[in-house]
Amino acid sequence: MKWLEKSYRRNLVDIHIEDWNPAFLSKLDPAVYVENLKTAQVKSAMIYANSHVGLCNWPTKTGAMHKGLNDRDFLGDVLALCAENGIDTVVYYSLVYNNWTYEKFPTWRIRNVDGQASRDPDVKNFFMKGRYGVCCSNNKEYREFTFAQLDELFDAYPFQGMFFDMTYWPAICFCDACKQRYAAETGGSIPEIIDWNDERWVNFQRKREEWMSEFVHTMTAKVKSRNPDVTVEHTCATIHFPYLLGTVTGNSDASDYAGGDFYGGFLQQSFICKLYSAVTQNQPFEYMTSRCYPSLKDHTTMKTKEMLELHAFLALAHNGAFLAIDAINPDGSLNKEVYQLLGSVFSELKKFEQNAGGTFCADAAIYFPLTSKYYPQDNGKHIRDAIEINDTSTNMPYLDAPLGAARTMREAHIPFAVIARPNLETLANYQLLIVPGARDMTLEEIAAFKAYVENGGTLYLSGETSPALLADVFGIKISGTTKETLTYIAPVNEGCTLFPHVAPEYPLTVFAAQLIAENVAPENVLAQIVLPGTDPADSSTFVSIHSNPPQKNSGAPAMIKKSFGQGRVIWSAAQFEAAIQPPHKKAFESLVRSCFTVPPAFSSNAHPAVELTLFEQPERARFLLNLVNAQDVLPPVPIHGIQLYVRLNGKTPESIVRVSDGVKLFFSTDGDTIQFMADLPGLFEMIAVNWK
Repeated sequence: MKWLEKSYRRNLVDIHIEDWNPAFLSKLDPAVYVENLKTAQVKSAMIYANSHVGLCNWPTKTGAMHKGLNDRDFLGDVLALCAENGIDTVVYYSLVYNNWTYEKFPTWRIRNVDGQASRDPDVKNFFMKGRYGVCCSNNKEYREFTFAQLDELFDAYPFQGMFFDMTYWPAICFCDACKQRYAAETGGSIPEIIDWNDERWVNFQRKREEWMSEFVHTMTAKVKSRNPDVTVEHTCATIHFPYLLGTVTGNSDASDYAGGDFYGGFLQQSFICKLYSAVTQNQPFEYMTSRCYPSLKDHTTMKTKEMLELHAFLALAHNGAFLAIDAINPDGSLNKEVYQLLGSVFSELKKFEQNAGGTFCADAAIYFPLTSKYYPQDNGKHIRDAIEINDTSTNMPYLDAPLGAARTMREAHIPFAVIARPNLETLANYQLLIVPGARDMTLEEIAAFKAYVENGGTLYLSGETSPALLADVFGIKISGTTKETLTYIAPVNEGCTLFPHVAPEYPLTVFAAQLIAENVAPENVLAQIVLPGTDPADSSTFVSIHSNPPQKNSGAPAMIKKSFGQGRVIWSAAQFEAAIQPPHKKAFESLVRSCFTVPPAFSSNAHPAVELTLFEQPERARFLLNLVNAQDVLPPVPIHGIQLYVRLNGKTPESIVRVSDGVKLFFSTDGDTIQFMADLPGLFEMIAVNWK
């Protein structure tokens, strides 16, 4: 793992190029390729062995070599040159997505319920289709082919790591291999009607997840059998994607470290970096994104230096490595300016990277429910009529509330983490656990959440959640939802103090129906559901032509708070934390802060665009505070006079040092808190709080 621990500057060049034109990849020069890596100050390079096209970049005996290489061993030459220049190498291999095997071996293809494959005309319900030929990981012949290709690579070349891309289900597969395996393991046929309340459908989905997990672990075991020192990384980019892809933990449990490519902006990056930090087996994790803007679909448009620096520094602020993805030109040439730009970015990153590491400090945790990534509105539909996603889909409503909670706490400078099922044993580390929209919970999760509260934690649940947990900790049940899909939240009782800026006559708007809870003790109610005067869905009768003002107090609880064991539980009938309106964000911030029994690990009056993260580094006797100037419009406006507070946890402070230039900052203490001022003239700063 030594290469991994010291590597924060990484690069990948996408080489998904066909070979029907002899000019394609004809200018791919290993010496120029590696010279560009050196210009960019890349510490670790991911090199293509094959691509989604399926053609190989080495003289293979098991597959087909790219014709444009003219029998040149591109992979071997680049690996050798990188070794000569002290650059770590990770070999890229595309699994499942392989056009060459798709065309050559039709029986290996993934097929949907209608028998269609991914490149058939007018095919539906495939993730990335048309250009992409996908093969089934349950097909034994396809597996044997991949093993043979891996043996060729290990027989021929030394390298430090292996990256497996596309290890997920691009569709619900009805190929012969899948139907036979399902029948052998369950005695039945694959269900065709989606119903998340039907045990048969849910068990089938669990099978899909089990099969993909078995496949990725098998590929990891194959690599380790050839060289146990080679690291394995399966793409974890699917960790937030819907159930269709069939990866619960995003393959992190089969990887030496979590990594994947994302194109959703800096809030998404902040969220994913925290989630990766939690689920990775080893640090640093790897955040990948393109130098193209906004994604690889725009081949020529470059991100600015400031955008790339913000990606790099935001990853480093979470102790993550940044991998910049370039896209090769069809003829195999590379844009030298890209690597000059990356060199200027990585030279800045290099000044700070040796300071990274430690234990991530957070007082609240957002729990991302990995088995609830589905659409209830699909219930009762045939598979062919299900909600379809594609590679540009943003139709992931289960992400709205987790991202909304993250946005508010990020802007309010509340120390928070993002965790998932692999982190259940860490719940006691947090004062507050936020669980938004966890429709499905395992018995293990329910037991862990209940024990967390019993032992003094505060649990916040929102929206549809486990009926068993609600009944156990609240003694309530959900009887339905409001007919109205535009509703309001009006504080009552303690809620009036908790949300002083929300007047009962001007309640918080919710552009959704709310759940109706029964058996609620009146003294436990923090807010009630208020309804408009008419049904917003009925356009024939309305009060105000533009809006649906609040008029009727339903008497049903919108938010409940109750003691349980030594802790507290809060449930909201709507996921109001998803809202972007300032009053809603302020209400959620107030709710979060009310749940802390000790001061948070850090706080600040910094501009909301400044993201703060804190690490404890006992081996260096210090806390490391990261400040990222993540403004929407770049380059950023300098920010001065930031007041910062860090909880000392009983430590005696010795000095505060600005890492960029070694300047010591004046500080004062108040009990267990240290206070100081700092400026953020650029994109990033590290501040070391040293203790005696």
